[in-house]
Amino acid sequence: MHKQNLFFIGLDDATLQQLEQLPQAGHCAFHPLLEVDAIRDGAHCDLRALIHEAVDSLAGFEGTVDGIVSDGGFPATVLVPMLAARFRLPSPSLEAVLKCEHSYWSRREQAATVMSSMPMRSAASRPLLSPSDRRLSRPERKSITFHKVASWRPFMETLHGNL
Repeated sequence: MHKQNLFFIGLDDATLQQLEQLPQAGHCAFHPLLEVDAIRDGAHCDLRALIHEAVDSLAGFEGTVDGIVSDGGFPATVLVPMLAARFRLPSPSLEAVLKCEHSYWSRREQAATVMSSMPMRSAASRPLLSPSDRRLSRPERKSITFHKVASWRPFMETLHGNL
């Protein structure tokens, strides 16, 4: 029986022990991809060097590369879609990952999705403020738009459809 070769960015012993407890672990061979120390400090990493190192490791692997995963933050989360695209593996796009991780882009996507999911009302163009928010007269509060959302289901369905 062929085991799926899953490469885990920044795999450490504790995470490997957790992975081995999964019901599907018998069908998988978990391989480390990049050292934990190399990806730990995302603010000071050399992303280009990490990509080259990961590509060299994956290209030099003698078996099949069936998946690339991570459980950490940046840079591992952006490496996964870039490497998956290079090795033709299923993955969210780099754009989708960045839209979820980057605060500004994420807020723009959320606002667009929520607004398109709201039922049409005569006052839909006005922000829906609670009574306590209306009493605030500080200048910095004037630029904030609050919207009441009856259900997150349309938001999640739209977001999932766009990924």
